[in-house]
Amino acid sequence: MSEVMISALQQFIRMYQLSPFHTHKTPIKSSEERMFKTKDAKAVQTRVLSALSRKMHFADSSAVFAFFPSTTELAEILRRQAFIQQFPQLETAWIEEIVRPQSFWKAPYGVIVVTEDETTFSALQKLGCPVQFLVSEQDVASLEEYDLVQVIECEQYQRVLERLPQSVFFSSGLERPLCENIL
Repeated sequence: MSEVMISALQQFIRMYQLSPFHTHKTPIKSSEERMFKTKDAKAVQTRVLSALSRKMHFADSSAVFAFFPSTTELAEILRRQAFIQQFPQLETAWIEEIVRPQSFWKAPYGVIVVTEDETTFSALQKLGCPVQFLVSEQDVASLEEYDLVQVIECEQYQRVLERLPQSVFFSSGLERPLCENIL
């Protein structure tokens, strides 16, 4: 059973090209059915995943949550627990000492569009826009290095994004921040 799960996890990592060396979290669209009936329930799940993601040192590490979608089946929960518990507890303090090297060259400017809406994210990706799907506060913190952050349909992180001086907010119906208009 664990070999099958390890193989599936390795395939997941290869499929999304996850790497500890990425500076930004790789967006992974969730294929799971909506388990939550209310927006508040989804917000609670997002906050829990965000809290867990803050403990992870590498941006792509939190993508493992997409590999293990939410479930209410006890047998599946126990199977996942057994899978995780088979790995020994390793000393990880040295990971905190890893520092990203200073970049020697910087692009003339950095522009990105951010959203919390999966439909908008998919549409912008299809247009070839540099877009990031916001899931955690860590995602918002990574936006500080951009010169311009175009924000569309972000309710949960709106207050935090308003503190970034490079943020420009667009309403989804009235304005079009799409690549061909702004970038």
